[in-house]
Amino acid sequence: MSIEYNPPNLEEDMIASKEIVKLLYNDKIADDFYRALCNNQWRKVEDFSDDDQEAQQIIQKLKNQDFWSVSWRNAGSIIADIRNKHYNANEDYLDYYCAGYEGTVSKLVEDSFKKIGWVVVCRSQNM
Repeated sequence: MSIEYNPPNLEEDMIASKEIVKLLYNDKIADDFYRALCNNQWRKVEDFSDDDQEAQQIIQKLKNQDFWSVSWRNAGSIIADIRNKHYNANEDYLDYYCAGYEGTVSKLVEDSFKKIGWVVVCRSQNM
């Protein structure tokens, strides 16, 4: 019997989050989400009680896929694709690429990602 493991995917979780999709309507907030995806590593945190922290650490080691990150180009594409689908924005990655302050994680973005189970584990040195 083979167990298939699908690593966590922040992009898929963003798409599935009605709250994040709603926030991405705003141009400035969309820029913030783009910046947060750049130059950072993110990790999906399983919902364990404080007593089960050791179990969480063991599971993370077994998964062998602790971190999620994307290039600047992919980060721009993710934001543009979500906005195109939901708001007919007609954007592409170039609307975000090299916008400045890549790697900065705003409080709003950090809190939004925490709500869907993601935390930044390796922050950009550009901040």
